[in-house]
Amino acid sequence: MPIRVLVAILLSLSVSAAAESSPGSGVSALWAPAAATVLIVAVGLGLWGRLARHIRRMTDIESLFVWHGRAMALYAWLAILVYAAVVFVGEWPEAVFAWLPPWRGTDLWLQQRLLILAPYLWLVLITWVIGYRMSSAVRRAAEIGWGGRRPQVRLGRYLVFQVRSQWLVFLVPYGFVLACHNAAVVVWGGLSAEAETAALAAPMILVYVLSPWLLRVAWSTSRLPDGPLRQRLEAAARRAGVYVRDIIVWRTGGLMVNACVAGLGRPLRYVFLTDTLIESLQPVQVEAVFAHELGHARFHHIPFFFVVAVGGGMGMSLVAAALDALLLPETAVLGGGIVFLAGYWLGFFGFLSRRFERQSDLFAARTVDCPGRRFEGACAMHRPESVAADDPYLVCGHQAWAFTSSLEQIALLNGMAARARSWRHFGIARRMRFIDDAVGRPDRVRRYDRRLRLLKWLILAAVLAATAAVALLSGMAEFL
Repeated sequence: MPIRVLVAILLSLSVSAAAESSPGSGVSALWAPAAATVLIVAVGLGLWGRLARHIRRMTDIESLFVWHGRAMALYAWLAILVYAAVVFVGEWPEAVFAWLPPWRGTDLWLQQRLLILAPYLWLVLITWVIGYRMSSAVRRAAEIGWGGRRPQVRLGRYLVFQVRSQWLVFLVPYGFVLACHNAAVVVWGGLSAEAETAALAAPMILVYVLSPWLLRVAWSTSRLPDGPLRQRLEAAARRAGVYVRDIIVWRTGGLMVNACVAGLGRPLRYVFLTDTLIESLQPVQVEAVFAHELGHARFHHIPFFFVVAVGGGMGMSLVAAALDALLLPETAVLGGGIVFLAGYWLGFFGFLSRRFERQSDLFAARTVDCPGRRFEGACAMHRPESVAADDPYLVCGHQAWAFTSSLEQIALLNGMAARARSWRHFGIARRMRFIDDAVGRPDRVRRYDRRLRLLKWLILAAVLAATAAVALLSGMAEFL
């Protein structure tokens, strides 16, 4: 969902109010959202029917998970394509600009952009309703989740969860940034290009820094109670050398088995564990998942993603400048920048994210407490008398099992195919093989960390160079 929300937001920002509204803008502009609604409903019902036939002919649950995962991903991306047609083919943006004309010569971004985004939110709501029915059928067929060990979750509760876990997390910060832009317009009137950039960048940085607090408010959360599990996780954080402000239970009501870490640094670093994960996994498996999130903090993945985001913005500016130098029309320049940014996030960011996830996988495995460190003969690699001399990059069989078995259980409970990969993660089966191959091979783990460290330095140098180039071009443009 996150990358699709970002794409939709970019699409909503890509249209310019400079284009005059067409005379027919108004009620006639509703034809595009209406046609989009009919198309999304029709495709969704068709997928639902095909799923029912697939379940009747099902030979193994893995193939069902694969088909369902691909169908839902394609369905979600179809909503993006249909929304793009609404924006660029229909008259919806022109109608919005006609209803909400510029004030003091400047766009009212909060009202205009959110209203332009509204058809996409409506289409996503439809995909959620149909997706809920399809996911329920899959889980009943697999005798897990909603249809097996857990009671059926009502549609209303499911939609509330989706709104809180996805829309609030992205739309509240987005609305805040646009509101700050509006406030700057009200106070100072028309903004120069530099002032407009500052009016958008400053609140974006603030939102990024305060995102852990936003997650605690947007999601239904509570502090992990004191007890053996909390003590175990706190001990893992001490072994990892990572400070965590608090460990939070994310109450999903059985709708998700997952975990995440949030926070740029120590004061605002929280680790979130869903209630279903805590209830369904063994303590050592919860520890392994928790250690994976600690790995993201230990290797500073979150702040580095901010650097990568800055690099994307600088790259988009350079692409736009190059296209502008070719005297292309404004729409072509803007379109080229958006195509670059989409490719940057889908391609490069996804590539880097998958490597970061793999690094955290390795860190999780070697952070899990091995019984061999306390009991003689419990492990062939870890022994009580050699704790101080242990190679910190060593992964033993018990540690590998703790992490890989947690991945396998999470995939099963979430109705995910073990071989299915995503934009930001390798497939579960591939991740499990990677950890198993690292058992007893600390040099391999050490080499992987070293290569990623070099890659991060190269990326940082490229981002600094791109930033310098943008600054140089801006100075030259001002001089000319």
